Amino acid sequence: MIVTFSLAALLATGLFAGASLYIQAAEHPARLKIPAHAARVQWRHSYLRAAIMQMSLAVIGFAAAVGVWRLTGDARWLAGAVLLIAVVPYTFIFIMPT
Repeated sequence: MIVTFSLAALLATGLFAGASLYIQAAEHPARLKIPAHAARVQWRHSYLRAAIMQMSLAVIGFAAAVGVWRLTGDARWLAGAVLLIAVVPYTFIFIMPT
């Protein structure tokens, strides 16, 4: 059970980080090269899809890391879980209003 939870936490976190890097390194710079109106339209659709995917990965990674923490007592898993889930309120408070 520990192995399953730890692999799920690491996979979800890795996919989350990879998606974030892709957006930062490829998608956003490409968006800056198109006219502002088109960029806004594209960003709106892209943001909705990315938000659903990244929120899901954050919640899955959080739940799996908390599971590992409960089974092992290793506080590093809890710290990682808290850091990962912190993106959810940050997104609702600071990113969604834009």
